Amino acid sequence: MANIEIKRGQQTQVDIKYIPSGETYTKNFFNATTLGAAPKKFRHKASLVLRRKTNNSVQGEVVDTLTTTDTAAAASTSSLQSTSGRIRFPNVGASNTANANITLHFDTADSDALPNEKITIFGDLKITDVAPDGSEATTDEVINSFRLTFDIIPEII
Repeated sequence: MANIEIKRGQQTQVDIKYIPSGETYTKNFFNATTLGAAPKKFRHKASLVLRRKTNNSVQGEVVDTLTTTDTAAAASTSSLQSTSGRIRFPNVGASNTANANITLHFDTADSDALPNEKITIFGDLKITDVAPDGSEATTDEVINSFRLTFDIIPEII
């Protein structure tokens, strides 16, 4: 797979369509149901720590961190995970094959904070099932992990 390009200083949305091996449809990480007492928690959460790629090391300098919105103030705001946060889970339904089920958001301020140099950064997008057995007990099982690589295109200032 080719590296994903991000132009520094420009709003960017990266759409990812993930279909589990052996499955026909994209995995729907969106869940309108929140778990637990206030503040309510969503069923899935995600994080992506992007590091500067230095030779073969996975311990380079942290360049950026993206996360999902993990809690909702009330049941009426349970759709926030599909519309806010830097990692979002759109509601793709149960039988979707065409649409992205994960989106990464870099608004202008986020991309302005990236180094203004041509570099390669990478990280593992980790998706966690907060309650894999359906209970409200928090277990935080990482159910998916994807290695993503980005090329930053410098901005001419």
